[in-house]
Amino acid sequence: MAMDEAWPDDMKMGLIGGVRAGHAHQGAIHHSAASSARERGAGMPTRSEVWAIADRLRAKPERVSIRSVRDALPRGGSYRVIGEHLAAWKAERHYQPRLELAQLPEALLEELASFGKRVWEASMREATRQFEADRDRLEGLRLHDQKLRDEALAGADAAEGRIAAAEAKAERLAAELAAAREEARGLRRKMSAVRPTGADAEERRRAERARSRAFWEKVMGEAQAALARIHAAGGGLTRDQIFKKLSRDLREEATATGEDLGVANLSKRLDERVLRGKFFTKKDGVYRLRPAA
Repeated sequence: MAMDEAWPDDMKMGLIGGVRAGHAHQGAIHHSAASSARERGAGMPTRSEVWAIADRLRAKPERVSIRSVRDALPRGGSYRVIGEHLAAWKAERHYQPRLELAQLPEALLEELASFGKRVWEASMREATRQFEADRDRLEGLRLHDQKLRDEALAGADAAEGRIAAAEAKAERLAAELAAAREEARGLRRKMSAVRPTGADAEERRRAERARSRAFWEKVMGEAQAALARIHAAGGGLTRDQIFKKLSRDLREEATATGEDLGVANLSKRLDERVLRGKFFTKKDGVYRLRPAA
């Protein structure tokens, strides 16, 4: 038979009151012990006094309330303090005034109290289950959010790396373009100098040959200086090593005048002087200074 059909309103309200009282039980017990000593010193009713009077009122039976307990106390007391002690007493004693004052059989009262306890325990289990489910859901959301942030940061780092690489490539290409344009201007000047036109063509050709000879003499001078720095130890340099030691001024002059200052042409010029017995010797691809006669 359903509770709504069989139980009086007083019984149902008493059961609900018992369940609610159970929720207050845990906190009230811990708080009352700490406050008893303080209240005794301040003239407030103690836990034991409130509980004793509540037990007497219940046994009469009379309704146990803050007011009825306060009226029975010799010195009265604070409603707040009495209320705290009385809440702990109701939870501990499973006090259900509507059921008890209805003069229900003891067996039925015990059964109702047991049922109320089971309802409370079931509600706590459900609350715990819901809490854990919510916690797991929030943790899942947090992990998902963290994954999205990590992916976004990784994407930003990759994009930044690509941008830096593109900028470096653009700078390199711009430098190469500028060098190519400068080299093209030098080559055009060189072509104009070696193939002049007009009445002064021959004079311009002689001037260009003299300038070119002077340029290569400076190149050979720097090659000699590089070899001289290691000559005392009997060391030598390959054509690539000599090329790397040429000054920046010479390289810029070669670009501006259209001179071919590549490794192959440098080696050709060095070999010409080796064959003429001037300045250098060469063995197994290594150049050295020619000993003084």
